[in-house]
Amino acid sequence: MLSDHVGRVHTWRNSEGETLPGSGFDVVGEPYRLVNSEGLAHRGIFVLGLQLSSAQWGTAIAAQAGDLNNPAARTLKDATHVANEVARLAGFLVGEGLPTERI
Repeated sequence: MLSDHVGRVHTWRNSEGETLPGSGFDVVGEPYRLVNSEGLAHRGIFVLGLQLSSAQWGTAIAAQAGDLNNPAARTLKDATHVANEVARLAGFLVGEGLPTERI
């Protein structure tokens, strides 16, 4: 993805003002959309899990079930946001939970 310029690495500036590579992909929004080498967010490419270390410190490998507002269930909450956004892009009405009907 990096060599094809589909995505780019998150960067940060140190105290001397140098731009350094960080960990994970550069993302924007929530659900987290991948940013390409030109700085544009992809409409339909989302990032979950470990590659979100640029936006979520301490992202775990495995999601824990439970209340989606519990930090331990963050990956599941992110996945729910992505599923709802994909459904919305496909033309489904999305409320609090899963898609309910096609527009």
